[in-house]
Amino acid sequence: QDADWTASYGGEKPVEWLTKQTIDTLRFRHAAYLIAVSYGLVDDDSYTGIVKRMETLNANNRQKREAGQVIYGRSEYDIASYIDYEMTALKNDYVDDATKPGMNPSETEVQEFYDAHDWTVDGVEGKAPLADVKANVKTALRTERYRERVQSKADKIDVSTLPWKRLYAYAATLVADRRAEADPSVGRGQLLVVLLRR
Repeated sequence: QDADWTASYGGEKPVEWLTKQTIDTLRFRHAAYLIAVSYGLVDDDSYTGIVKRMETLNANNRQKREAGQVIYGRSEYDIASYIDYEMTALKNDYVDDATKPGMNPSETEVQEFYDAHDWTVDGVEGKAPLADVKANVKTALRTERYRERVQSKADKIDVSTLPWKRLYAYAATLVADRRAEADPSVGRGQLLVVLLRR
């Protein structure tokens, strides 16, 4: 028997937890887009802008397929996969640019980050020498700093005025609809896409 998503377990209802996680994901994504706009990585952080970029990419890929050209990666995106793709591209564009804030760590910072983590290399027993993993250490440090920057911006996005009761009710409806379809696996990604469309 499936658990009741609307019942309270340890003082929290799963449907409310799912909704809060979804809103946190939306806040993080919105913050990443705000940062991307501020550095000219994209020109529009709206949902409409994201859809337009996805449709343009899909149309370009369709033309390439018809012309017999090779397409590297996916040849067509739905909105969920496109947002994941673009979020990764925006992170990589930011992290790979040493002129962006926090992306040019000092040798001391790299050493401290290296010391604080385990690093391995095939064929090396124990912790790999910094010289062998320095590029990976720098990338990991930059990525961590990027995530912290995005999370800091996301934490400042006020969600206190959201209609939480309506969101919980809507999420409960989605869960019930999934059960009616004999598919009990409603996930945060599905709720996220639906909430993005509203």
